[in-house]
Amino acid sequence: MLQYVFIGFILGLIIGLIIMRYGNKTIRNQNKIKKNLEESKEEFIEYKKEIKDHLFKSMELLEKLTSDYHNLYNHIYKGYKFFIYKKSKKNYIKNENEFFFEKTQPRDYPIKNDKIILNKIKK
Repeated sequence: MLQYVFIGFILGLIIGLIIMRYGNKTIRNQNKIKKNLEESKEEFIEYKKEIKDHLFKSMELLEKLTSDYHNLYNHIYKGYKFFIYKKSKKNYIKNENEFFFEKTQPRDYPIKNDKIILNKIKK
């Protein structure tokens, strides 16, 4: 008789474990949700790291761009000072607001003493 009780207990235990394993969906859903939450946290941490690296690289590039622009400005200004301002003996305008212009007559009409151009216009 004790054997039947023991066998019944073992069978009940096995059937109970099977029912709990396959019958309880909430425990499985909780485990899936927990796993998804951990994956999302890891992805978010990686995303924050990528954004930080991107912004740091952008900051470095902007600093380099600023430095290059400053160097270009200094180069242009030195050229202006050398070619225009100091070499003003060649009839260049000294006014800093008017860059690189000579004091000559505009060429949208013929010059009075230029007979070659006047002959070409007559033909």
